[in-house]
Amino acid sequence: MGIIKRPHGIQGQVEIMPFTDFPERRFSAGACLGVDLPKGEIKKLTVDQVTSKRGNVLVKFEDFSTEKEARALTGLCLWVEEDQVFPLNEGHYYHFELVGLKVVEREQEKGEVVEVIPGPACDYLLVREAKKDYLLPLIQVFVINIDLTAGLIKVDCPEGFWE
Repeated sequence: MGIIKRPHGIQGQVEIMPFTDFPERRFSAGACLGVDLPKGEIKKLTVDQVTSKRGNVLVKFEDFSTEKEARALTGLCLWVEEDQVFPLNEGHYYHFELVGLKVVEREQEKGEVVEVIPGPACDYLLVREAKKDYLLPLIQVFVINIDLTAGLIKVDCPEGFWE
């Protein structure tokens, strides 16, 4: 949902760079967000107060009342459970839905999506083949069809792309 950039003020607020298309819904009073703490711990945070700041969001979480407590969250990513994601319009996908899909071109498997990398103009699929990784632009020119049910992404890449 976003990354916690830094504490804001001395009363436990944090500044968040949102990565969601729904910031007004995700960062609202009472919303519950998860965060992965160091050493593999998971903590659930409940939003208490929210304000906007130049494209970012200032959030005060319940149980955080000092700058020191807020500072401990700096750099951590916020997330929600998979069953809490909002439906997207047809042809739009969450990154987690694409990771693990097989990439196929003309009935030949080319690899598996291991990561989706945001870019300035488009996102890129990091496709891992046994011996090599490829950055495939997630654009209609290359990506013909995404079938979540079948676990496949059909592509048509320029000659030489997979070399």
